[in-house]
Amino acid sequence: MRKKDINELFTNTLREYMDKGFIVNAQTMTGMSSYEICKVDLTDGKDIYRFLLEETHEHYDDPDPNVYLYIDGIRFSIHRHEVKELHSRLVWGLWNYEGEIIREDNFYRMPNRSNHETVRDAWYTPDFDAVINAERIHAKRREAKRILRPFGEFYEYRDSAKRKLLPLVRRLPRCKTAHLEDIGDVWRHRREDGRSVINLYVKGNQHAVYLGKEESA
Repeated sequence: MRKKDINELFTNTLREYMDKGFIVNAQTMTGMSSYEICKVDLTDGKDIYRFLLEETHEHYDDPDPNVYLYIDGIRFSIHRHEVKELHSRLVWGLWNYEGEIIREDNFYRMPNRSNHETVRDAWYTPDFDAVINAERIHAKRREAKRILRPFGEFYEYRDSAKRKLLPLVRRLPRCKTAHLEDIGDVWRHRREDGRSVINLYVKGNQHAVYLGKEESA
């Protein structure tokens, strides 16, 4: 489901309660907490029911130490609050973490890959395990694509050599105005086809410059 579907769920649930005679208690709806998206307070004439949409950010400890998972989502919940006076602005308002939770639905954002082009058009699912599995697969694919520096097959340049490489760096894409302090790690290694490659990080982006075939790296 997408955000539009979650909004429809929120709206339809409100409509169900209002059809039962619940009315808005606007005075307790002032203020907003950190991850809050929106809220509506309804009352049955006795208690206040808070309908709440909020963002969630959950860290998951995977058994694989190389996999770090941080799951985003949206939570829809209904909280029942007992108050002494209705339709009156409370000194401290109603806190989202207080009250009795009478309903809670969590929707987790699927990884923003392939058919989920942007976060704005993200797909959400109540299946937490499905998101975990998708994130785990993506983490393994990312790990497999990492450019490693095999021991004995590369030469890492010292900081003093970066000054000599600065003219070369400034010829790279989007590096015309680069300064010495923008250059990160720089190392050279020889590929299987015999070509030597200078790998360097500039402003956090990796670049590779091929030098041609040589007898030694």
